Amino acid sequence: MRAVAEDGVPDFSIHGVPGARKPLRDPAGWDHFVIVYIEPVAVNWQALGLDLASEVNRQTAARVSRDYGEPRITGPITLVQDGKKRPGFLLYVPFYDADHPITTVHDRRMHFRGWVYAPFVTENFLIGVLGKRNQQLDLCVYNGLSTAPEDLVFNTGKSVPDSFERTTVLQLAGQEFTCGWNRGPGYPEAEGEPLLTAITLALVPTLLAGLVLSLQTTTRRASELADERTHALRRTNAEMQNQIAQREQAEAEALDAREEAEAANRAKSEFLATMSHEIRTPMNGVIGYADLLVESDLGSEQSEWAGIIQSSGRALLAIINDILDFSKIESGKLQLESIPFDPVASVREVVQLLKTQADQKGLELSICREVEIPHVLGDPTRFKQILLNLVSNAIKFTDKGSVRVRMHWSLVAGDCILRIDVTDTGMGIPEDKRKRLFQRFSQLDSSTTRRFGGTGLGLAICKHLVELMGGEIGASSATGIGTTIWFEIPMESAVKVEVNPETVATDVDALRSFGKYVLLAEDVMINQKLATIVLNQLGCTVDIASNGREAIEKALSHRYDIIYMDCQMPEVDGLEATREIRKRETHHIPIVALTASALEGDRGRCFAAGMDDYLTKPLVRADLVRTLKAL
Repeated sequence: MRAVAEDGVPDFSIHGVPGARKPLRDPAGWDHFVIVYIEPVAVNWQALGLDLASEVNRQTAARVSRDYGEPRITGPITLVQDGKKRPGFLLYVPFYDADHPITTVHDRRMHFRGWVYAPFVTENFLIGVLGKRNQQLDLCVYNGLSTAPEDLVFNTGKSVPDSFERTTVLQLAGQEFTCGWNRGPGYPEAEGEPLLTAITLALVPTLLAGLVLSLQTTTRRASELADERTHALRRTNAEMQNQIAQREQAEAEALDAREEAEAANRAKSEFLATMSHEIRTPMNGVIGYADLLVESDLGSEQSEWAGIIQSSGRALLAIINDILDFSKIESGKLQLESIPFDPVASVREVVQLLKTQADQKGLELSICREVEIPHVLGDPTRFKQILLNLVSNAIKFTDKGSVRVRMHWSLVAGDCILRIDVTDTGMGIPEDKRKRLFQRFSQLDSSTTRRFGGTGLGLAICKHLVELMGGEIGASSATGIGTTIWFEIPMESAVKVEVNPETVATDVDALRSFGKYVLLAEDVMINQKLATIVLNQLGCTVDIASNGREAIEKALSHRYDIIYMDCQMPEVDGLEATREIRKRETHHIPIVALTASALEGDRGRCFAAGMDDYLTKPLVRADLVRTLKAL
């Protein structure tokens, strides 16, 4: 259909013969014989797109012509393009691929290309063939061997006679016709019977000659069309082959590029996983022992040094977390939770966490809430991460004055919207630099980088997180006056979350003695000593397993209250050790991952192996307290 449209018939469509009885299916499997070219189009446009296989007479002649390789004409039909609806017929001439030998019906069907056909109005055809004899004879032509009135297809007289002086049966291109004639008004009576006999004898070759001439004309045009179509087809095929080659090359290049990108992505993921683990392992020692030093009896100068180590370690950990978070966001692997939480309590937690930093700079850090805000469904961890980033930035870039967190709850177009504004009285952001505010690895200028540090990922991560939540983030600022960074998130109200005080770690819990028997599966000696000290301070007795195999043996031979399991250990890793313990244990032992594996999917793999909880290094005392309280 596209090819016909390109030939100048944009509205081309396939249609059947009106009112035709549906024929049997073609045994060669050709369900449609569609006319795709006809000339002149102006007077034959009704036939363009006609499905010749939709009517028995047309289909049968076409099939016989194809299978036997000979011209065939149909029985009497009414041409769809003949407005007078006079009897007519179609003449089919088949053609085949020239490069193949054609000897059998199967060969013809396999290498058949199509037909060139010619439509005829019977009256016009016979008048054209008979010429002057049309006046000398009254001729009637019947379809088949009968001279019944219903089989009449042509009559030169004013009426149909009851009998004929002569009758002859004609075989024309596979069809039989009976011709009957009498002397007409123009017959020269003086010539008598001999002329009638001569005319009779000449009629058959005359009709045959007319048909042969039509065949020759049709065949010649068929050859011309075939050549034209063949050249066009070859040209089209060449273009298609070129396009296919180009497409295949493009696909091959795209496949190579995709494989390279996937390989690079896998290499990046493996690198991040390895670096995350390798960095978190020593960071666990740095931060953990710095925490112990800060809590110990030190002189004022030593306490200051320990505090610097502690804050520097946590700053480095924050940078590592930012890089990992951004990597997960870029790869589309960051998944959000949807659980009930209290946004007001989350804001208070963030403000309380950062209050010491604000106090050290003499800044007022406050919360403003205009209306009651309900509990909502969402991801509390990522919500607090956004807040922590925005509020810590505000404190970092403000030398005097205040930082205020304003909360607002509203109904917009049927949606509940939670809006948070973080406003500071800091240096402000020049207008020409605000558009870079949420771009990755972006700092306002080099002096900012030197003075305040940072990766330039924090606000980019906030933007991605807010957008993942279906919200938006923006900023307004005035140089020398301050900056407000805001975000709005659509939220669904949730049933108020009742917090079980028994599961919340408090400062009092940090001094509590739990008296639990603990197995620590950890292969790094520094981490063994650090975790043992903290657990001993919490009143626990600790056994150590230096690899997964040892952890299995001890877990099955002792009755521990809880097992803290590293994931990457020699001989047998923590995941396999957990699975083996779960297979062989006689009672359920709580197993908690304590691992430096902190990438997307690590948590799920731990739970899939049978662990009950998941903690990441560096070790946080409050996390240990929480898991011990849950026993």
